[in-house]
Amino acid sequence: MIEVHNLHSLVAHPDLREAMHELRYQQFYEKQSWDVPAIKGVEIDQYDRLSADPIYLLARDNKGKVIGTCRLLRTTGPYMVRDNFAHMMDGRPLPSNDLIWEANRIAVDTSADIGLSGAMRTTGALLAAICEYCIPKGVEKTIGSYEAQVLRLLKSRGATPDWIGTAKQYPDSLFSVATHPINWDVYERGMALNRLDGPVISHDYTLVDRVAA
Repeated sequence: MIEVHNLHSLVAHPDLREAMHELRYQQFYEKQSWDVPAIKGVEIDQYDRLSADPIYLLARDNKGKVIGTCRLLRTTGPYMVRDNFAHMMDGRPLPSNDLIWEANRIAVDTSADIGLSGAMRTTGALLAAICEYCIPKGVEKTIGSYEAQVLRLLKSRGATPDWIGTAKQYPDSLFSVATHPINWDVYERGMALNRLDGPVISHDYTLVDRVAA
């Protein structure tokens, strides 16, 4: 199942917060050698601050271990494409509205504990959770900067990316900016493809609302 947390609720669960940042460190710093802020086995950046108002989707296995994560940012505030990848948009306007959110830092545990099929299914569940969370809020698309291989993976799990602008070669990989439509048709196709039963978001996702109340 997928849990939804804002920064307040995640701080209230330090074990979960640490596990999420450790997974991001393993995936982005250790395995992919990205130039990301990393210290003492965790990856954390400026968009994990309260000023960015991040929303976190956490996939957990039946023992409670964090096996996947995705971060959502509103485009009305600070977000990565605007601040770091605007030059890849070929002059196109950067979104700044409630209809488009950014989805970034998508990381899935690929260890032997869950295997390749488990990692693929977890990726599909995170994509479904993005729809379940965003559609009721009126979000129509997500945007993000992704490695070419990650875009292929997301597409294989049911995403329908629309490439924007020009891909850019960085020292560690080729990156592109893409948007993904968010609607119930995309959701249903992804659920069927990944053999998931909905909803994927745990009913306990109201942690966000309880802590904020």
